Amino acid sequence: MTTSPLSKLSRYEQGTNLYVKNIDDIVNDEKLKEMFAEFGDVTSSKVMMNPEGLNKGFGFVSYSKPEEALRAMNEMNGKMIRRKPLYTAFSQRKEEMRTHLQTMLSHM
Repeated sequence: MTTSPLSKLSRYEQGTNLYVKNIDDIVNDEKLKEMFAEFGDVTSSKVMMNPEGLNKGFGFVSYSKPEEALRAMNEMNGKMIRRKPLYTAFSQRKEEMRTHLQTMLSHM
């Protein structure tokens, strides 16, 4: 299944993608999907891995509807998974994140 750049862009705008941080070492793509499936239709889940195949501690979960993503974000943020509290937020493109961080730093 190929995803066009336009459909990726529309998913960002719709708020259906979540960034998940503090993922325990034993979590893989399938386990991440299982953890977030109770909140709606998970269209994709991905745990980022290093070149050695080890979990980097963060990943992404996409939902079919913004309401599902919002509910998952609210319910899963701070939830203890094994020994780590998860951090969940809406995913942002690098440019958006960079602009946001620059704005925050300029106010300090």
